[in-house]
Amino acid sequence: QRLLAGQTRSGLVPSLHAVAVGERSLYYRVGELRNEAGQTVGYVQVARGIPPHRATLQAFAAGLGVLWLLLTGGVLALVSWAAGRVLSPLREMTEVARSVTSADLTARVDVPAESDRETAVLGTAFNALLDRIESYVDRLRTFTSNAAHELQTPLTVLRGHVEIALRRERSPERYRETLELLDDRLGEFVQTLRALLTLTRLDRDDELDTEPVDLSDIVSDEASSMASRADTSGLSLAVDAPGPAWVDGQPQLLREAVRNLIDNALKYTPDGEVNVSVEADGETVVFACRDTGVGIDADELDRIGSRFFRGTEAGQVAADGSGLGLSIVARIVELHGGALRADSERGEGTHVEIRLPASGTGTATKTLTAEPSASDGW
Repeated sequence: QRLLAGQTRSGLVPSLHAVAVGERSLYYRVGELRNEAGQTVGYVQVARGIPPHRATLQAFAAGLGVLWLLLTGGVLALVSWAAGRVLSPLREMTEVARSVTSADLTARVDVPAESDRETAVLGTAFNALLDRIESYVDRLRTFTSNAAHELQTPLTVLRGHVEIALRRERSPERYRETLELLDDRLGEFVQTLRALLTLTRLDRDDELDTEPVDLSDIVSDEASSMASRADTSGLSLAVDAPGPAWVDGQPQLLREAVRNLIDNALKYTPDGEVNVSVEADGETVVFACRDTGVGIDADELDRIGSRFFRGTEAGQVAADGSGLGLSIVARIVELHGGALRADSERGEGTHVEIRLPASGTGTATKTLTAEPSASDGW
C-alpha cells in the first residue's frame, strides 16, 4: 500500500519513483487494472534495480560543466577579438571625423591590409569622401579668391573713372564719354556675374531633363547668327553640318556651349578663318571648332581647364573676358555625359571638340577631368 500511494493517477509523462528494499534501491511503477465497467480491480507493480552509475553520471556532469566553461570563455574571447577588430577602425574614423576642419582636411583613416572586407570597404569609402571634400574645398577657395580678384578689378576701375569725373566740372560731351565707358565696363561686369551664376547653377545640377536634339541644327543656327560678325572682322566662317546628328540633351545648354566655342574662336582670330563642323560617328556625335587664331602655348594648354585663367596671347588680343566661358562649356558637356578636347599651338590656331553620345547610345567616357576655362577668355 505504501508503494501504491500517490500512484493511482499519473500525468501524460509518467515519472519514475525509487524505493529502498534492504540495501538495494529500486525503480518502480504502479499501474491500475480495470474491468470492463471501468472499475479498479487491482494494481500491477513493476520494479527494477537502480544500476550503480551515479558516480559515472557525476563525472560526466563535471566534464560537461568544464566543457561549457571552456566554450563560454572561447566564445567570449572570439567576440571580444571580433568586436575589437571591427570597433577599432570605427573609433579611429570617429577621431578622424572629429579632427577634420575646413582648415585641415588632410587627415585620413589607416586601413591595414589585414582588415576584414567590410571594415576595409568602409575605411576606403570614408577616405574617398574626405578626398572629394578636400578637392571641393580647394576648388571653392581658388574659385572664391579668383572671383574676388576678377570682380574687384572692374569695380576699382569704375570707381576711378567716377572719381575723375567728379573732380571738376566737365562738358556734357566729356560726361557722356565717361558714362559710355562706364556702360562698357558695367557690361563686362554683368557678363562675369552671369557666368558665375551659370556655373553655380550647373555645379548644383547632377542630372538633366533631356530630349532628342539635332546638334547640326544648333550649330547651323549659331554660326548663321555670327556670320555678320565674322564678315565685319574680315574672317571666313565655314560651316559643315550636312545631316542630322541626334543627341540626348537639353537644347538651351547645348546651344550655349556651341555659342561659346564659336564666339571664342572669332574673338581670338585676328585674321584667317574659323571652321565648324558636326559629324555623327557611329555612337558618338562630334562638334569641332577650328580656328587660325593666336593659339595657346604648350605650357598653358593644360591650364585652360582652370576657371578665370586667360592665356598670355588672349590678354593681348582681347582685353575683355573673364575666363569662365570654357568652364561653362566643360560643365555642360560633363552633364551630357560627353568629353571636351582641345589641341592648340601658339600662332597656329586652336582645335576644340565636343564629343557627345549619339541619341539612345548611353553615356560617353568623360575625358576632361580638369575644370575648363572660359570661352570669353582662354
